[in-house]
Amino acid sequence: MATSIDAKYPGLVEDVNVPASRPDGSTLTDFDIELKNAVIQVKAGPGKGAGSQVSRTQEGTDKPVIVYGPKLRPSVVREVNNRGGIGVTSMDDLLKVIAP
Repeated sequence: MATSIDAKYPGLVEDVNVPASRPDGSTLTDFDIELKNAVIQVKAGPGKGAGSQVSRTQEGTDKPVIVYGPKLRPSVVREVNNRGGIGVTSMDDLLKVIAP
């Protein structure tokens, strides 16, 4: 997925599978894909736990948090959005959201 993003927007992807730590050094979460302008968390299934993952991810970054998953339930997308994240279910929508 990061390669698809990089093909569309060269240089936008900074890293993949980036560990994020709390101030005490303990693991907070990991960023599936870190972009220059956002963090993407990728979900393969219906998105169980995505809302809490958005909150944890927001603790580790000032960038917008996007949850991408083609199988995300509408209720999960709403929860992600209500927590200040951006829920998307298609690659086309994702590419529009992250456009530099």
